[in-house]
This record gives sequence, structure tokens and C-alpha cells, in this order.
Amino acid sequence: MTAGPYCEEINYFERETKKIVKDEMTEAKRAVTYNREEHRWRCINSKDHAQDARVDRMMKDPMMGRKNVSGQPFNLVNHNYATTPAGAQLEHHDNMIRYRSKVREASLAMRNHIGFNPIIGEQTYGISLPPQPKPSAMAFAQIP
Repeated sequence: MTAGPYCEEINYFERETKKIVKDEMTEAKRAVTYNREEHRWRCINSKDHAQDARVDRMMKDPMMGRKNVSGQPFNLVNHNYATTPAGAQLEHHDNMIRYRSKVREASLAMRNHIGFNPIIGEQTYGISLPPQPKPSAMAFAQIP
């Protein structure tokens, strides 16, 4: 049956069904896109609120800007140690490194017979050690 009013009703019903299915698919896609966009905007808003809360928290904390301290208690610009227990400990540590290098230098000089005259059998150049550095009283203080 390709003709007649009954065939036309079937064709009309099929066309309407296809239209309804197409509209439902379009609505489903639109709903997914709408939900995705809403979620994106909620995330953007929550990120903005979190940033504002962070700025407010940083402005209310009086110690926030004072935490910008260097990793070592030494000033590279003027070559001074910090006047803190950590600075005193670092200064003593550096002095001990210099002292140990002088001890090694003297030890190598003695082993290599630097300054020793084998003809007369005596030391012509004196080899001396510097005194061992002592830490300052501040180096023993507690580091916060």
C-alpha cells in the first residue's frame, strides 16, 4: 500500500515521530551543554570567592608580610652574618671550615717537607697553625 489516506496517516505519524525524536535529542544535548556551562560558571565563581577570601585572610594577618626571610642568615649584598643565633652558628661553621683548611695546609706542608733544608737538617720556614675559632655566646642560643 503506497497510496490512500491510511498510508498518508502512517507517513505523517512516522514524520512526527522522527521530529519528536530529533527534538528530544536536541533537548538532551542542550541540557548537557547547559549543565556543563553552569558547572563551569560555578567553578569560576567559587575560585573568585576563594581568591577574595585568601586576600582578606592575608590582609588580616599582621605577620604575613614579615615571613619573607632568606634561607640562610647571611646577607650577600654587604657580606654580613645576621645578628641572630642562626647567624652566629653559620659564622662559626664558616670559621671552622677556614680553620680546617689551614690545618690541612700545614699537614700537607709537613708531609711534603716544605721549608725543610736536608743539607743542614732544619726547618727554614716556620709552619704554624692558627688558633681554633671559638663560637660566640649567641651561637648557643635557641633558634626559633
